[in-house]
Amino acid sequence: MKRTVKTFVCALVLCVSAAGLCVPEDKSAGSALLLQGYEAFRAEDWVSALFFFRKAVNVAAPQEESLYMLILSEMFAEDYGGALGDCDWFVTLFPGGTYYPLVLYQRGRALYYQGSYDEAVAQLTEFCHLYPAHEMYPSALFWIAESFFFEYNYSAAKVLYERLVSDFPRDAKAVESQNRLRSISQYEREEKLLYLLKVVGEEYLAAKESYEKELKQYRTEDKIGLREQLRTVMAENEQLKDALAEEQRKTADGQLRVAELERINEILQASTDEAKKLAVETVTAVQEAAARSRTEAGTVVSPAVSAGGFTDGYAAGYADGYAAATQAVGSAADPALGTVPAAVQKQYPEIDALKRKAAELQRLLDKNSNGE
Repeated sequence: MKRTVKTFVCALVLCVSAAGLCVPEDKSAGSALLLQGYEAFRAEDWVSALFFFRKAVNVAAPQEESLYMLILSEMFAEDYGGALGDCDWFVTLFPGGTYYPLVLYQRGRALYYQGSYDEAVAQLTEFCHLYPAHEMYPSALFWIAESFFFEYNYSAAKVLYERLVSDFPRDAKAVESQNRLRSISQYEREEKLLYLLKVVGEEYLAAKESYEKELKQYRTEDKIGLREQLRTVMAENEQLKDALAEEQRKTADGQLRVAELERINEILQASTDEAKKLAVETVTAVQEAAARSRTEAGTVVSPAVSAGGFTDGYAAGYADGYAAATQAVGSAADPALGTVPAAVQKQYPEIDALKRKAAELQRLLDKNSNGE
């Protein structure tokens, strides 16, 4: 584009130089400023060119060429705000001028460089719609695509870049369009990767959340199960404690019962020994009494003895029966041996009979003694 502008500027310089020969003296100052502006523009001294063109426009009535050159100088000097103002001024002064399409194009570029991408797209789209055969048409498409690109509307930008490459392959913007297409392709791949990464990340987070939730649930269930098991074990332990206490109580009762039986057995054993001793003494006394009865003359024998009640055989049999009974049940007549429990007396009714026989024997002995 700079080559085209330089060619255009050289042509204007020649025209201005030729026109300067026939320009009146009152316009010679403006022409000199324009010539100096062209020279600075051709030397790419944008600041000087801007100064001279601005002064030329202000000294004399603005011409279409001088105002357009001022706009170009502002664009190259990156004074986009000033360029927009002068473009609007140009459109107001020369709505049907020769440079009107170029001013619309430059206005769109100024909006683009200011970052007003939506307004730039609208301005450049108007230019393309009004002048589809203009030589700056491919460049206008490129700047529209660039506006979409920097707004991250890659799908719309891609369509315009592809059109530039296919329809205008020899244009200077075709190479830049190919570079942009490669960037968009790379971006699309990155977007797919990012999308996949996002999906995988979301799935991972969902799986992690589900896992943590299930783990928490399992832990809660385990705690509940352990608590239930603990309560069951504690209840069983209490039951075992109660059973053990019951068994200990039964054991203690059994031990007391055994001790009681041992005491009763000792009493019975002592009673048996005492009964045997008493029986022997009784038999001895009876025998002695019987012997005295037989040897002493004139002694009155007890009716019971004379009737054969207390013979030696009777006394011996009585003593044996008495000893057997007392051995089995123990003595209940001797206070020194204690009293036989009522349960034992009921179990052994011979005790009462033994008592009666002992009393009868004692009565007979007493009677025999009195008879002597």
